[in-house]
Amino acid sequence: MKIHGTAKGGAISKKDFGVAFGAPAPPDPLLASYTEGTDTMYVAGGAIPKRAETVVNTSSAWYGLTVNRISFQIRKIGSPTGTFYVRIWDSSTVVKLELGSGNIADLTTSYVWTDFTGGSSYTLAVGDRIGLEYTGGTWASDTLQCQGIITSDAYDPPNTTQYYQNTVGVWNAQTTYDMNFKLWYIE
Repeated sequence: MKIHGTAKGGAISKKDFGVAFGAPAPPDPLLASYTEGTDTMYVAGGAIPKRAETVVNTSSAWYGLTVNRISFQIRKIGSPTGTFYVRIWDSSTVVKLELGSGNIADLTTSYVWTDFTGGSSYTLAVGDRIGLEYTGGTWASDTLQCQGIITSDAYDPPNTTQYYQNTVGVWNAQTTYDMNFKLWYIE
């Protein structure tokens, strides 16, 4: 078998090389996911401008992992305007990595898995948070919503827990909440 390159016209990758010679493609390095929740959670400047999953301790499934990609199930309600962000914050709420942003008006009114990939990566430590930020809108209208569960800490309790930030900047634990997410890591 003679290989003259790839469909992209470049050198063949290790993945393509293995597939070309009968090896299965390696799986995406999907670290963790929680996709079962059907409840609604708000992210809006009028009440909760930030909502995030948080590395609580060194036993967290996320502790020490180097990440650069996450997906959330999100939608808009009403006619919101402005920009929303997907970020990693440290325990002092310093932005460590912006994984993406978008014009909230471009979202649909149905939940859609939306992927965010940062231009670089970040290694998670205790107190770090990955989540959504939107400072526009009000509690019940013109807001960003994410889908998840509000009746039990379904993912890695109590080591990885959802927190929200209120309008005065205080982070509060929601030990029975988890957003639906898919998180990838770099090996």
